Amino acid sequence: MHQLSTPEERMELMVLIKNSSNDKELSLLLEDCWKNLPVTARLGSAESSEMLNTILSAGQVEAIEVAMPSRSSYTWLKVAAAVVLIAAASIFYLDRAQPMKPDVVAIPKVIRQTAHRFLTLPDGTSVILKGASRLSYSGKLNGATREVRLVGEGYFDVRHDASRPFIIHTGEIQTTVLGTAFDIKAIEGENKVLVTVTRGKVKVGSRGAVYGIITPNQQMICNVETQQYSQSKVNADQVVAWKDEDIYFDDVTVAEIAKTLEERFKVNIKFGNESIKSCKLSATFLKKQSLTQVLEVIKQFNQVNYSFNDPQTILLTGDGCK
Repeated sequence: MHQLSTPEERMELMVLIKNSSNDKELSLLLEDCWKNLPVTARLGSAESSEMLNTILSAGQVEAIEVAMPSRSSYTWLKVAAAVVLIAAASIFYLDRAQPMKPDVVAIPKVIRQTAHRFLTLPDGTSVILKGASRLSYSGKLNGATREVRLVGEGYFDVRHDASRPFIIHTGEIQTTVLGTAFDIKAIEGENKVLVTVTRGKVKVGSRGAVYGIITPNQQMICNVETQQYSQSKVNADQVVAWKDEDIYFDDVTVAEIAKTLEERFKVNIKFGNESIKSCKLSATFLKKQSLTQVLEVIKQFNQVNYSFNDPQTILLTGDGCK
């Protein structure tokens, strides 16, 4: 796929879309973009019909619900046109030799993607799911135990609840915690599960047997087939360095994003208004983006202002969300 725009250009486009005073300018830009698409990017009627039939026959078309502001019907049209144009541009440049494959959902609640993704589970636990990994769970995690299944790699920051253990199933291996932060790697097709702790402690075992309890900067490697395991000291920061790459935040609160930014940029973020914490945002933050660039995104989409009290302390102010 060709690179259609830089992160800065995409940010500028989103700001343009959000501001209703830019309706006329945006309309002209979209019209000009459409007219000037390269010939190789345009589909004939036969190709269009074939693509539509392929999408429909996949049997799994995910609907996206968008809460639109009640300003004007043209504002709605503006956003819809932008979404359609961006989607069309992406489709045109896909490698046509690559077949479309619908995801197979085997458990009621499944999260799957190809880019790192930050998400919050119903119990308040936050997870950074590594690209191409799968996380599944049933219900709202409000039972006597909170149990999920992982294939791939994920960094968990478990919401503390002494009365309800949090259990991650990776094949036959079970990792049990009450409230801590750790990384689990269980690659599909491999016979090893690696558990690395960055904060707190976790219990690792299988089939009723406890292999051991590991604490920060310790790692346990378990062989799924032989049930053998080993425990060693590691640099946990190096093990979980992958989580500081590009991350997609999926309908995440500003409070949760702030926590991630504090870890990534080694800063302290304070709130001038507690209601700011509940504001939500969906956005992709790239590893190469600066802290100021990320703060600009939060500012534009949540009416949140920011200021640096000192190089390591940021204050967020504004009306917030209720």
